Amino acid sequence: MDIERLFAAVHLLLGAGLTVNAAFKLAAETEPKKRYQSLYAEIYNAVASGQNLSKALSERLDVNPTVTALLIAGEASGRMHETVGAISTMYADLRRQRSEIQSALVYPVLLFTVLVAALLVITFTLVPALQPLFEGAGTKPPVLLSLLATFHNVLTDNPILSLLTLLSGAIGFGCLLMTAGGRSWISAAGLKCPGLGPILLSIARSRYMQTLSLLLENKVNMELSLNLAAQVVAYPALRAALMQIRDEVLTGQPLSRAIVKSGALDRISVSFVQAGEEANRLPKALADAAGAIDAVTKQKIDRFMTLLSPAITIIMGLSIGALVVSIMDSLLSINDLALQ
Repeated sequence: MDIERLFAAVHLLLGAGLTVNAAFKLAAETEPKKRYQSLYAEIYNAVASGQNLSKALSERLDVNPTVTALLIAGEASGRMHETVGAISTMYADLRRQRSEIQSALVYPVLLFTVLVAALLVITFTLVPALQPLFEGAGTKPPVLLSLLATFHNVLTDNPILSLLTLLSGAIGFGCLLMTAGGRSWISAAGLKCPGLGPILLSIARSRYMQTLSLLLENKVNMELSLNLAAQVVAYPALRAALMQIRDEVLTGQPLSRAIVKSGALDRISVSFVQAGEEANRLPKALADAAGAIDAVTKQKIDRFMTLLSPAITIIMGLSIGALVVSIMDSLLSINDLALQ
C-alpha cells in the first residue's frame, strides 16, 4: 500500500472542506485501483461506525507509532487537515531522500556490474583456454587464475547445487531483512562503513528532529514526543542515546542541555534547539535543524558518490590488470621453458 499516496489524497480532500468520512468515501468512489478502493471503503465504514481514524488506520495499515500519535493529537485538537498534511509531507521527504540516494547509486552500481560481468567473461572463456597450457607445462598457474578456475569448476561441475546455493543465500538475506534483528544488524554494519556511516547517521538525526518537531507542533506532550521520535531511529546505539535525552528531560533538564549531555546529536542541532527554547518556538527550531542537517547530508552524499565512482573504476582496472599481468608473466615463463 502506498501510504504517502493515501495521506496526500486525504489531505487534498480535507483541504477542499470535506470531513474525514466524506474524504474516504469520495476516495473510495474515485480510486481507479480496486485494492485501494476496498481499503478506502473499509476505513470509511470504520470511521462512519464511530471508530477513530487513528485506530482505523493503525489496524489496516503498517504505520509507525509516530503517525498514530500524530493522528490522535490531530483528532484531539481538531486540526486533522494540518495533521494529515504533516504526515503526507513526512512520507514525501522520506521518499525524496530514498530517491536521491538511489539516483546517486546508479553509476556506481553500473560500474560494479561491469566489473562482475568482466570477471565472469574471463572465468568462462579465458580461464578454460589457459588452464590446459599450465597443466601441460607442469607450471603452477597464478593465484588469481587458480581462484577463477576453482570458481569455474564449482559452477560447471554442480550447476544445480550452485544455483540452489545462490537462491538459498538470496532467500536467507531476504528473510534477514524482514526481521527486526536482521535489519538492526545490517544498520549497525552500515554505520561502521567508512563514508557511508556518517551519511546514515545524519539521515537518522534529521528524521528524529523532523518527527519530534511534528509531534510537538501537534500538541503531543514532550515525554511521549521524545519517546516516539526515538523509536523511528533504526540504530540501537543512537536510539539508546536519544532515550537518554528523554530521561534527562523528565528530570527537569532543558532539551538542549540533555542533547549536549547525551552526545547523540551534532552542534548544529544543539544551536537550533537552544535558539528555539529561548524564543519559545521549539517545534519550528527543530524543523529548521532537520532542514540544516538535510543540507549537510546532501553534501556528504554528493562527496561520497564523487569518490565512490573513481574508487570502483580504479578497483576494476587494478583487478583486471593484475589478472592480465599475472597471466602474461606465467605464459612468458612457459615459453621460456619450451625454448630451453
